[in-house]
Amino acid sequence: MQDFDNEIEFEGEIISCLQLHTVRTSDIAQGSDQCGSMRSQYADNCCYDTPDTPCVLCAQGAVRKDTSVEFDGETETCEVVANFLANRASNGTEDCSSSIADFGEYCCFEKCSLCGEGESVDWDSFVPFKEEEVSCGSFDWYFTSNSVEMGTGDCTDLQQAFTQTCCYTQIDYSMTSCSLCKLGDIWYDVDGDVEVFYDGSNKTCAEVSNSLFRKYEDENGFCNAAKTEYSESCCFEKCDLCQVSVQIEIEV
Repeated sequence: MQDFDNEIEFEGEIISCLQLHTVRTSDIAQGSDQCGSMRSQYADNCCYDTPDTPCVLCAQGAVRKDTSVEFDGETETCEVVANFLANRASNGTEDCSSSIADFGEYCCFEKCSLCGEGESVDWDSFVPFKEEEVSCGSFDWYFTSNSVEMGTGDCTDLQQAFTQTCCYTQIDYSMTSCSLCKLGDIWYDVDGDVEVFYDGSNKTCAEVSNSLFRKYEDENGFCNAAKTEYSESCCFEKCDLCQVSVQIEIEV
């Protein structure tokens, strides 16, 4: 890999390896004697091998990106340190272990989680956040990019505001899941593009069907109520070219 940040002396001038890679070698052909000479002089300083098992600074948490620490004689952000270790140090080496010991306390934190242990995020649900509608799944990125820590006021406020809408406990899949368009013993098809008002907002029948399948068992009062409410709008008998057409009345 190319190390763009390191500096070397070239023709009496101090330049970065990035300049050497992109500018000073722009007219040198691969395989030429001049290319070979450049490699022999500068490869050790401007190139490195990536580790097979990278060193992960915050294996049990997230990185405080903007926090600064003294690293290798310079003041660097934790994000820079984490990226350096991932690209340069191997897991289990002394360099990796000592860096984790030195910087883990300052650079690593337990990231806020919208949902509790055993709960899953409902990616199909949207909530109002910062004057726009965002997917519940977007909060993980927000927590990471803004270093929102578990237990802080910001984390607690967001959990109180959105957990009920965004989180659910997955059903035991050894049980039969709720299927919106299984009416009695007959399986109908879902008209996926039709929209209905469900769980506080307009959703397609496909989204409703997926939500019910993930969250509820077939023998569940909410499942039965949803079938009663949405089957007429969402379920239909798809055309079969090889079968004589018959009129079927959908019953729940």
